[in-house]
Amino acid sequence: METHRPDAIYCLGDLVGCNVWPNEVIDEIRKRHIPTITGNYDFGIGRGSDDSVGKPKDQDPRGGGVLLTLNEHSSLQAPDSIEVALIRFEYDVEEAARAIENSPLPNAYADMLRNG
Repeated sequence: METHRPDAIYCLGDLVGCNVWPNEVIDEIRKRHIPTITGNYDFGIGRGSDDSVGKPKDQDPRGGGVLLTLNEHSSLQAPDSIEVALIRFEYDVEEAARAIENSPLPNAYADMLRNG
């Protein structure tokens, strides 16, 4: 996020449920004052308030987010006036997977991190 310096950041949920650091994730979201939608995992657990990390759906284990660029002329009637870029970033996948394996979470979650 620091590299791209967006005007606004929104979290689309699922802060808890698939990682072993739910409190740290929530603390970071709160510290940065990031508006957050409650995801299905958050709702199921009853908690919740970056970018997405874990459970990749495209076999790319890096974290990801979307950078949406709008200006005063952006409009749904002019789709070319809206820019959408997928942002990828590295994180220690193996450390996260080992932490899952050493927790009560199913080891299958670690496999999902490693393999997508």
